[in-house]
Amino acid sequence: MEIRPMIHAQRLVDAFLRLARLNSPALQEEEIGRELAGILPELGCAVEVQRYGQSFNIIAHRPGTAGNAPPLLLCAHMDTVEPTPDIQFIVADGIIRTSGSTILGADNKSAIAQILEALAVLKEQRLAHAPLEIVFTSAEEKGLLGARNLHMPDLRSRHGIVLDVSGPPGRIVIAAPARQQFAVTVHGRAAHAGIEPEKGVNAVRIAAEIIAELPDGRLDEETTFNVSMLMGGSASNIVPKEAIIHGEFRTHSRARIAELTERIQVTARAAAERSGAGVEVRIETEYEAFRIADQQPFLAFAARVLGECGLTPETVTSGGGSDANILNRHGICCLNLSNGMRDIHTTDEHISTEDLVTGAEILIRAACAFPMYKQFDNSFPSSGSVPALP
Repeated sequence: MEIRPMIHAQRLVDAFLRLARLNSPALQEEEIGRELAGILPELGCAVEVQRYGQSFNIIAHRPGTAGNAPPLLLCAHMDTVEPTPDIQFIVADGIIRTSGSTILGADNKSAIAQILEALAVLKEQRLAHAPLEIVFTSAEEKGLLGARNLHMPDLRSRHGIVLDVSGPPGRIVIAAPARQQFAVTVHGRAAHAGIEPEKGVNAVRIAAEIIAELPDGRLDEETTFNVSMLMGGSASNIVPKEAIIHGEFRTHSRARIAELTERIQVTARAAAERSGAGVEVRIETEYEAFRIADQQPFLAFAARVLGECGLTPETVTSGGGSDANILNRHGICCLNLSNGMRDIHTTDEHISTEDLVTGAEILIRAACAFPMYKQFDNSFPSSGSVPALP
């Protein structure tokens, strides 16, 4: 089936630019949410807005047209890593970028535009496809907050595709790490720094000692550690009575989580005891790791879809999290695919119109091929010959 001629490239570009103009930093997604809630019904979807304490997620259902097929989930996030007010675009030589004063927001609005275009093509061409569950999350850039607040019982899909990997289309994330956030609060004692400093216990200095003894950067192939912030003190003439260290570590290994958790606690307590200070350590799991087994049939399915798009599938292990971490944790086998966005989280962020089209093609082919997935679910090969897709 020839898919690319069915895709309206200019409509896709226009949709992306329209979305990118909507300022939607994490927890401020109301404007883009209203836009999407208005568009999705026109594309044949029933829409539900799921609100939680700080924001909301959008879930849309589109009935299948290929018999009794299982549903397939498509997911992207609405927020951007930082604000984009008054964003200005440059579209030249097939590349979309900003003027350099803001990020572009291709992370992840390019994926939203690709999903919308796929829905439009499926409707216009009356293509037989699986039932689709569309999930647009909020505050992904705030530790997957929207996905963590999804009402999972509302989702029927057991398989899903997330488009939230930078780089050329063709990459499949098969593993991503857990993320642990930590805060260490040091309780010292205030005193006048010039008259009686010996009566004080300098919380900032103790915090600095703790930081110096903690690991930093890449610890091994699957583990990173970062102290991101030190706050404390109020004036130069006061021995600071409190200091707070913030940081994170990421790893694919449960053993490493236990090891680093203990190291933070032991290091903080030892430094506090040496100086007669108090200390509190808080370590929280923001999201858990996932790994897709090599023999997972859905991985082979995705690889074949990419091959049908003229791409060479490449499996990668990521150092960052995505909504796929949460969805996999809740029993939805979810693959995170690259969709063409480049240099994300920087003012050099850009995407090509060619990659925008390719991302939409991947989704259309997946939706049309998924109805036949169950017939080879238990025997679908992880390598070698794979049944042709429509």
